[in-house]
Amino acid sequence: MTGRGRAFLALAIVVVLLGAGFVTVELRSSGSGSGTSSGATVAATSPLAGSSGPAAVASCPTPTSSPDWNSENFFSDVLVQVQVPGNPSESGANFYTVPCENDLPTYLQAFWLNISTNVPISEAYVTIWGTSYPNAASDALADFDPSAPRLLPMYQAVPDSSTASFYFNLYRFFYPGSMVYFNVTVESQFAVPSTVASTSSSYDTELPTGSGDNATWQFYVEPPWWSTTFTSDISVFTNPSVLGSYPYEPNPTQGISIGIESIGPTGAPSTPIPEALLEFTLTGQFAGHYSVPFGPLNSTWENITPSVGSVIGPYDGATMTFNITIGLPWEGSEIDELTSPNYAFSWSSKGGWWAPSQGLSANANLSSSPWVLNTTSTSLATGTPVNVTVHVPIPNVTLASSIVRFSFADAAGTLEGNLPMTALSDNTTFGVIPGLPSDAILTFSILAKDEFGVPVASGNYTYTESGPPATAAAADTSWIYVEAADVSSGHLIPDIPFTIANATWSGSGEIGPLGFGIPLAASGAGVRLLDYGNYSISVTAYGHTESTAVVLNASSGPVQVPFWFASGPVRATATVPVTAVLVALVAGPLVATLALYPLFLWYRERQRKAAEEQRRITL
Repeated sequence: MTGRGRAFLALAIVVVLLGAGFVTVELRSSGSGSGTSSGATVAATSPLAGSSGPAAVASCPTPTSSPDWNSENFFSDVLVQVQVPGNPSESGANFYTVPCENDLPTYLQAFWLNISTNVPISEAYVTIWGTSYPNAASDALADFDPSAPRLLPMYQAVPDSSTASFYFNLYRFFYPGSMVYFNVTVESQFAVPSTVASTSSSYDTELPTGSGDNATWQFYVEPPWWSTTFTSDISVFTNPSVLGSYPYEPNPTQGISIGIESIGPTGAPSTPIPEALLEFTLTGQFAGHYSVPFGPLNSTWENITPSVGSVIGPYDGATMTFNITIGLPWEGSEIDELTSPNYAFSWSSKGGWWAPSQGLSANANLSSSPWVLNTTSTSLATGTPVNVTVHVPIPNVTLASSIVRFSFADAAGTLEGNLPMTALSDNTTFGVIPGLPSDAILTFSILAKDEFGVPVASGNYTYTESGPPATAAAADTSWIYVEAADVSSGHLIPDIPFTIANATWSGSGEIGPLGFGIPLAASGAGVRLLDYGNYSISVTAYGHTESTAVVLNASSGPVQVPFWFASGPVRATATVPVTAVLVALVAGPLVATLALYPLFLWYRERQRKAAEEQRRITL
């Protein structure tokens, strides 16, 4: 296995009983003591390189013969088996001899080196030395200094047995980032020669020249980072962005969020970050030194934890200096730590519109779906909702509020008002204009205020909706628009209740801020589709309730049902728009009659009052 940037493997279970369920493959050479018999051929690798080391392709032998101790050839005399718990690809023949390197996962706890031969073994020991992270080429490994290699005995369950084992306790001695070299020496009173060693002077070694302790095997315990430089391993993000060439210091009411991401050699997300800590110092009113952990642990992307609300501040007028330390928790402490440079910023007194006199489009990005932000009127299908979004690209400008100001008109009347917009973030809001009845026209603009309450407005945009709906209703279903008009003013009446029912179902709703209402789906999102059939509708306004009947069928499509009320005196010359009445005719003669009946009562009452007024004047 090669490569520094692969993901962490699962924590291996340390198995302490020799041979318990491990995959074992013999490592043996039929050649000389150098161990260069035929076998797998791979490129030798170098720690921290992330790529091939020596340009030449090296032979990595995987000996397979049975032991027969009768020569100075170690691999002819001794059988070597390597067992890597939980990692069979690193066991046996895949644990290569030098000059090839064995890469071990960061969280691997240990592995066994087992030897056996055909004669009793009097003594066996391993010679170990190595280097440590982050400077694997020069930093001596604690207790295993290359200038003074350590000799450790191998374990024998029974004295003079023909087997011996050594437990490489990685978790205890060889921390992630360690490059370790070792060889084996075996002695026997029952063989000639009495001592054989796996060492070979033909291989390069970390030891001083002439020491004779040359490596037979080498392994590299991968660190959590592919590089020894924080900025090469981790990207730091803040919102507002206080880093880089164009920093934006947060405004007085804006907190700052900080996130980090693990990156590999190509800049793409890499191995998970085991543990990270933010440390920062504040000046001014909140002076002090603080620390906050990142989370979730072992993720490629981490933020400061929600225990501080995922943001720091705001601290009006303060300066904040911070850095980030990443590390690997190991035996109750942190190892392989890397620390970022120090970053600093101040909470600014600014953060308002950059061009408050030039309109909203000069200070923010406006968008809509579907697109209606044209200089001329846009035509949409009946019932098409429009999503309008305001986004301020300058991250330290906060949108305190924003609204859609509208003027709506259809055959039943007109209405002007405001629709609220919802905040997605400090600098982004959106609002949804409901789908309109057929032949309706809407003109709207957007008014937004910054953190300091300064208003900026967009220009006016107009669109109409007519014709068949953009999305066909389910089979044998349609929907109803309910409207109420004030004949005293000619305006539609918003925010009043209505009910709609058939023989088996009834529901209620409210005429919305644009002057029309639609029965909503049970979930509250979208239009409730009504089965074809007969429905009764009632609307209450100014303390008076009016009702009518509607028939939904295949020829009607979405039906508009207007109701008429008077909030005050009505001019003698006032008339109810005939076009509004004719809308009801699409549902058939019965609906037209029922819809006209309230108008007849209204006209009769108006005639009676006019006659009384004439008599009063005569008298």
